[in-house]
Amino acid sequence: MQKIKLTKKKVIIELFVIAGLFLVLLFFAVSQKVAIGQKYQQVYFNGELVGNVANHVSVDDAVHEVRRELAKQRVMNLSAWIMNILPAKPIIGSLL
Repeated sequence: MQKIKLTKKKVIIELFVIAGLFLVLLFFAVSQKVAIGQKYQQVYFNGELVGNVANHVSVDDAVHEVRRELAKQRVMNLSAWIMNILPAKPIIGSLL
């Protein structure tokens, strides 16, 4: 009987420890999503919202990445436009 009581007590203590750890993890997960004492700013590039950052974060890397993506899209659009202009079959010997 004494051993069963001790085991029940041990299980209850373990459950409280697990629940406490879960609450700590939940707090950290929520604090990453919600600003707690931190102000966030929205970052716009060419009038388009590209993200939110904290005040102490440098946005230089994000701006460079956005510029790189825009340049890549422009090159792809230009190459697609050139492919649409060129005829599907080359015109050879039609001038003679």
